[in-house]
Amino acid sequence: MEPRRLAAYFKALADPTRLRILELLAGQEMCVCELMAALSLSQPLVSHHLRVLRQAGVVRDDRCGRWICYRVTPEFVRLFRDFESRIVGPAAAALERGVRPSAVRGDPSVCERLRERCATPAGGEEGPA
Repeated sequence: MEPRRLAAYFKALADPTRLRILELLAGQEMCVCELMAALSLSQPLVSHHLRVLRQAGVVRDDRCGRWICYRVTPEFVRLFRDFESRIVGPAAAALERGVRPSAVRGDPSVCERLRERCATPAGGEEGPA
């Protein structure tokens, strides 16, 4: 997984209008005038949102005759599929079966070492336990 890239995607998507644009572009390409009509927004506002999405790598633009058409990038889809399989899928499965304690917490020796380290102040002297 690419955490920095994923964070850039989430930042670009942290706007309801941009999420709606992404939803409209799922499975199809659209030009600015089509997006304007679907969103009931002005051309400058739609273009602004598309620029943010394009700069983050969420969408790309291609010339379609006289128009510029926008579509979701393959990289965005690949990274979100990876995110789903590595994070969302396991989290959903854990919620369905009931979240279990971590393996570390189940090992008493690990917990004891952590308690000892937390109980020792930075100067190395034992503190109150």
